[in-house]
Amino acid sequence: MIHVLLCTVTIEIPLANTLKEKRSALTRLLEMIRKKGHASACEAGFQNRIRSSVIAVAIIGNTRGQCERSANILENVIEQFSQIQLLEAQREWL
Repeated sequence: MIHVLLCTVTIEIPLANTLKEKRSALTRLLEMIRKKGHASACEAGFQNRIRSSVIAVAIIGNTRGQCERSANILENVIEQFSQIQLLEAQREWL
């Protein structure tokens, strides 16, 4: 059986003053999420806001526990990324 977990994360980028600066920080974060979490990630909301964003991360695994562990790792990656503040994280099984 395949399990799919959708993680939706709302973040703030307090040091971004332009959309270009925001995109630069997001690009680095999304690449880090993809590499460390082996997950698919994209900006899914607030594309035109300079200091806010919603990131969607899809995690696929053989067990629910495997998906949960990956989601925990991803949240830690986001929390440790110095340019970003994690405001809210939601998980939804698909």
